[in-house]
Amino acid sequence: MTPSRFRELVEKALGELPEQFQTHVRNVQVTVKAAPGAEADGQPDADTLLGLYVGDPLTQQSATEPPLFPARIFIYRDSILQESGEDERLIVEEIRITVLHEIGHHLGLDDEEMAILEEE
Repeated sequence: MTPSRFRELVEKALGELPEQFQTHVRNVQVTVKAAPGAEADGQPDADTLLGLYVGDPLTQQSATEPPLFPARIFIYRDSILQESGEDERLIVEEIRITVLHEIGHHLGLDDEEMAILEEE
């Protein structure tokens, strides 16, 4: 799969988010990278990460002061392709789950809440 086609699928997944999530992620920068880089230093199993959220969850942000740095989500193409194989249907599903998972981190959801979200 070409990098541009993969980016299209990530954009599609973001565009298909329910409105309640879209409101909260307008200021989140989403970046597609081939593989984890310096942003993933210190993460367990960094070489197999499908995605990564970097920032303060909304539940920890001040209501009166903006965060010092914008929240960012990284989606890692090579890891998702390795996980999904060549089947575009599986790639689309893995992208959807990964995007939802990382947005869940931004919203401050715990692992149980994210598992429910990913199954919907």
